[in-house]
Amino acid sequence: MIITTGKVNLTGLLAELGICPMMAADNITQLYADRSVLVLGRGAKLPEKLSVFAVVADADEGINTEGLKGSAVVTCGMGSRNTVSVSSRTAERITLALNRSIPTLNGACDPMELPVSLREGISDYEYMAAFAALLLLDKWHELQRCG
Repeated sequence: MIITTGKVNLTGLLAELGICPMMAADNITQLYADRSVLVLGRGAKLPEKLSVFAVVADADEGINTEGLKGSAVVTCGMGSRNTVSVSSRTAERITLALNRSIPTLNGACDPMELPVSLREGISDYEYMAAFAALLLLDKWHELQRCG
């Protein structure tokens, strides 16, 4: 399951891929979802008690990783120092890059790139966050339908 908090909208992109379930979890104090990925949007606040498989965060927003013990943290941003970045972009396509291996629910995913068609109203971070979440959940094959 993909859970979002803060200002991020993955609903349209993930619905287009047929990815369900997904839920928004703003203003919650506890979240226990060990096989889920929490995607942080702008202004997101982490629950006081948190247990998720992984957290996806916008590197430009900054994130306090103190409360994330036991969860994989995947940063997204334009620089190659981030786990997920954009390696190229044109008016019609964006190429998403996984820059290092990450754990997944069923193993690991090695570095890779994926070009996808751009859709109106979806930010670069939302593309990167969806890419990261689907890789973490071993649903990367769903991403190929974006191409």
